[in-house]
Amino acid sequence: MRNFRQIGLHVTGATPGWNSMLAQLGSGSEAGGSQADAVKRGIGVLAGVVQREANVQAYIDGFWVAFLAAIVGLFVVALTTPSPAHPLTK
Repeated sequence: MRNFRQIGLHVTGATPGWNSMLAQLGSGSEAGGSQADAVKRGIGVLAGVVQREANVQAYIDGFWVAFLAAIVGLFVVALTTPSPAHPLTK
């Protein structure tokens, strides 16, 4: 959810040509319809694109967490001392 909000912050209505871009996204295969309907469909398509990109970012974040956990694990293993002598080590 955090990634969706972060990506959504960069999608604003202040961009020149915003309504025409949304109408192009929403035009799709449906020929009959008003400009307002096309804009509504375009908003839905845009929300889907933002959600998809947020999911990709979440996977990337997950891989970073796994990478850092592996590095910490390697560091912990490097700090371990040899085991004391016992019958199984002879």
